[in-house]
Amino acid sequence: MERQKTNRGYSLLTALLVIIVGVLLLIWPDKMIITFTKVIGGAVAAIGLLQLIRSLTESIRNPLKTSFAVCILVFGLWVFMFPDAVSRFIPIMLGILLIVHGVDTIFTAFSARQFEYDRWVTLFVLGILTVLGGGACIVLSDWIRDAGMIMLGIVLIYDGLSSLFVNGKVSKVEKDYIDADFREIDDDDE
Repeated sequence: MERQKTNRGYSLLTALLVIIVGVLLLIWPDKMIITFTKVIGGAVAAIGLLQLIRSLTESIRNPLKTSFAVCILVFGLWVFMFPDAVSRFIPIMLGILLIVHGVDTIFTAFSARQFEYDRWVTLFVLGILTVLGGGACIVLSDWIRDAGMIMLGIVLIYDGLSSLFVNGKVSKVEKDYIDADFREIDDDDE
């Protein structure tokens, strides 16, 4: 029973923290993406540094391992030092991938036409929409980035509130169950 209370306490704390992060994402999406990117960059740099130290302290040094560790360290530092550029790059990369995929869909639609598929126009339109979506990701990369953070904030707030609700219901049911169990024991004693 004590373990369940401890677990519920951790669950409540987690729910509150998730709600706080969600609210921060809604209020400052641009600052939070920079913070997240810096944390990721710092973690990658730390991994690179640890790998470099390990590589340099091994009895048999491997130049390839050392070079790889330096690359990881430099990449992590670059992400940490220039988080805005990195976070802006993600929607652009998604946009490029969508454009390539949309062009592939368009070519596939023309192939379907050659095989006399009567609904090839639908495939063509889907390809065009995918290309347009990719272009929007590139042109509106800042908005896409911020909107993604706002959506994440909404999902986190929902998760935190639903966790609080579930924990509250389980706590009440558990308390009612224990109270009923005690009353039943007291009634048997009489």
